[in-house]
Amino acid sequence: MLVQAHRGFSGKYPENTLLSFQKAIEADADLIEFDIHLSQDEEVFVIHDQEVDRTTDGEGKVRELKSGELKELDAGSWFKDEFAGEKIPTLKETLQLLQGEAVASIEIKTEASGCSNWRSTLKKASEVIDDFNMWDEVIFISFDLHALLAVTNIKQEAYTALIDYRPGEKIHLMEVLLTAWVDGWFAPHNILNPRLVEEAHRRGLEIISSGGKELENIEEEVNKLLQLGVDGVSTDYPDYACELIENYE
Repeated sequence: MLVQAHRGFSGKYPENTLLSFQKAIEADADLIEFDIHLSQDEEVFVIHDQEVDRTTDGEGKVRELKSGELKELDAGSWFKDEFAGEKIPTLKETLQLLQGEAVASIEIKTEASGCSNWRSTLKKASEVIDDFNMWDEVIFISFDLHALLAVTNIKQEAYTALIDYRPGEKIHLMEVLLTAWVDGWFAPHNILNPRLVEEAHRRGLEIISSGGKELENIEEEVNKLLQLGVDGVSTDYPDYACELIENYE
């Protein structure tokens, strides 16, 4: 079972920083998940929120700040004082770190989350991936099927996966995903059962599921996913998840 480090090793290090990504690599994570936004001068930055307020010492929207302004911000001390000085990385810096080490799992946020410029962000991100020749080391994920269709319009063979936390009939959803040439289904652990996993695999869909955002639940959640036979787990604690998988009987 693959391990995806959610925003890097975000359980112990400030999320979406090069430090968090490096520590996830050292913990043997297979995929590193992160989010992207476009600066005012159209540089792709790796940060979860549209605003810098929560995870830096600055204020304002990413799209209203220039690259130089974003690079001046401290993206570590909000988490712990010892991480003061960590910066918001660019997509270029992130891919340079991950190349040959782990798959980049890039989340696209769309209008549903208030990101009106997501198409421009995706276009710029695809150009960066082209520059690094890393399409075989990148996957795109989103809550929005339109974003995944936009990815395959840019690169037909790109790997895409839908993040799904909505209620509803999942067998019908699988049919929709296959029609849209989506490769993966990121489903919450608490809705999965043997029938759904079997159906997804029969239809050629890979399943990565959340499991391990809280340390007190990680063992129970990862073991359940191992029993179900899913293809991967997305966790804030990749070291612990890897250990559980290695020792699973």
